[in-house]
Amino acid sequence: MYATASDPDQNSEIPKFTIREISEIHQQLLQAFAGANRLCLDIDDDAQVDLSFVQLIESARRYAEENGKTLLIARPVGANVRTILERCGLANDDVRGSARFWFHEEVAA
Repeated sequence: MYATASDPDQNSEIPKFTIREISEIHQQLLQAFAGANRLCLDIDDDAQVDLSFVQLIESARRYAEENGKTLLIARPVGANVRTILERCGLANDDVRGSARFWFHEEVAA
């Protein structure tokens, strides 16, 4: 996954997406947001993730909204992330905009 700030030269690779690396990923997101108001994450389709990653990104998305910043993902997530989102109830969460954020589509009620 890559985090791209408004300046295309500011790329930050986040190597893994599990609880073991979540503190490092959190720090990288904070650093990226410190230098930009807009952040776009590119999550590989075959990325292996766990719930801690989804929680962190949801938290980062809310942080961005509350602080006049923007967090986006480059394209809809792949099957691995979709499975985690389904398990935690965010795959059809249109109330908080989670489904639109992760899948780039409207979700039928």
